[in-house]
Amino acid sequence: MNRKTLKVDRLLHSILLLAISSCGSDTEQNTPNPTPTCTDKVKNGAETDVDCGGATCGKCLTGKACLVGSDCNNGTCIGNVCSIPSCSDGVKDGSETDVDCGGSCGKCADNKACESTSDCLSGICSSKLCAAGSCTDTIKNGTKQTHTTISHGGQTCSKPLVWFG
Repeated sequence: MNRKTLKVDRLLHSILLLAISSCGSDTEQNTPNPTPTCTDKVKNGAETDVDCGGATCGKCLTGKACLVGSDCNNGTCIGNVCSIPSCSDGVKDGSETDVDCGGSCGKCADNKACESTSDCLSGICSSKLCAAGSCTDTIKNGTKQTHTTISHGGQTCSKPLVWFG
C-alpha cells in the first residue's frame, strides 16, 4: 500500500468508529418509553398537570393546570387554572345552583336553576327553576300587602291574601 491509501483507510476507519460510538448501545435503542401513569411525577398522557386532571388521573388541587372544571377537586377551572370557587367568578361552582347564585351565594332570579325555595328571590323553586310569584301562590313574596289592591311579582292583585307561615 502506498501512503495515500493508508491515510484514506485510517480516515475511513476513524469515521466509522465515530459513527458507531454515536449510535448508542443496543440496550438504549430497544428500551421502550414507559407508559404514562398518574404517579410518575411527569405531566404526560392525558394529564392537565403533573399526575392529575384529564380523564384518567385524579382531580388537581387549586393552582394546578386544568382544561375544564372536572379536572379540579373543587370543580372550578378559570383561565386554565384550578381556582377557589366564589360567588362572583362567572362559573357555576361550589354549592351554587346556577352561575354565582343559590346555595351559599345570594338568591337566584327567575328562570335560574334551584334546588330549594331558599335558592330563589321569589321563594318559588318549581321543576328545578326559580319561578315568578303570582297573586295565588300563597307565598309571602314580592310586595304583597294587606290592602285591597296589591302588587306582587309584577302583577297587581285585587284582594288580600292569607299568609301562611
